[in-house]
Amino acid sequence: MTNVADAVGKISATRRGVVTQPVAKPVPVAQIVKPVGSSGNGATPLNTTTIFPTIKDPAGLQGQTLISGKYASLNYQNFQYVASGGMGHVYSADVIDQQGAVRGRCAIKIINDYHPDDKRLRLFQTEIEAMLRLNQHPHIVHAVDYGFHDKLPFVVMPYISDGVPLNEVKMPAPKMAHILADIASALGYAQGVGFAHLDLKPPNILVSKAKEIINGSFPERLKAYLTDFGLSRNLDISTNTMTGTVKGTVHYMAPEIFNGVKGDGISDLFSFGVILYEMFCGNKPFAADTVNGVMGQIMKGDYELPNTESGILNSLITRLLTTDRRERTRLLPSGFRSVESDLRVAAQELESDPLKLFLKKAS
Repeated sequence: MTNVADAVGKISATRRGVVTQPVAKPVPVAQIVKPVGSSGNGATPLNTTTIFPTIKDPAGLQGQTLISGKYASLNYQNFQYVASGGMGHVYSADVIDQQGAVRGRCAIKIINDYHPDDKRLRLFQTEIEAMLRLNQHPHIVHAVDYGFHDKLPFVVMPYISDGVPLNEVKMPAPKMAHILADIASALGYAQGVGFAHLDLKPPNILVSKAKEIINGSFPERLKAYLTDFGLSRNLDISTNTMTGTVKGTVHYMAPEIFNGVKGDGISDLFSFGVILYEMFCGNKPFAADTVNGVMGQIMKGDYELPNTESGILNSLITRLLTTDRRERTRLLPSGFRSVESDLRVAAQELESDPLKLFLKKAS
């Protein structure tokens, strides 16, 4: 298994001006360019709607070459800017082998410039560690390589060229239930490996084949990917926490977080309940005009009960949005395995009466 601590140590040492050369290893190129989804490409974890609409190369990577941190015979060139977020910038790039041949396309996330006391390096380390360990589930965007460029760390991922955030996709309710069941499976796997996500929200779920969906075509098999483990927490390491701070997107945060409780898999259950409510009911359950107002609604459990066409789905959402975390655990004893199972059943329930669904949408 890759030693992430060594990698980050190398990054930190490089920040101080000490450059460590990567060790040559066999190059499993298929891992770098492994097809993801039916498009044959892999995954980028950020929305193509960027907060830097006029900047085409914020990290200055065009014309540059990034050297692999794991494989001495690989490098990355021909960068195309994709998106930016609070942690860094995302590009797509060509994977170049030792002979100079293009072996495929990948996604690269490079951290923003930071100061020596910047906590983003620790968060980026956490994300790389999570993505390297969560490489055995088909619905999680994982890391295949990492390294540094101009003293800044980067991580390499499969690239999903047609991935669209869940909140920008419209699809029939049964397909939405199947998609979110896949994500529940991914979250259950992550917790089994020892990680909670802690930043669950629709933009962090990518759906492939979304171009066909938006154009009115609904392929039989869609695929969703869970992304952005930048706030994730290793549940086995008590020191890797953010106690005393509130990080994440407030509308999707569990009430206990506001009281200083460390986020964990039980908190992720609540956040997932907010996502289900929004996707099936068409609006957020907690939607006050101010941040304090949203926090108050969440802590009081002040929301309208869900009214979907599936009784199972209504019950699941209500259990997930239970404000008392102990009661949430009691109502969902198997965690995300219970959620996945209920969503599969709800999908069948929704598929069994398409006329009723059609009439409701037409009314």
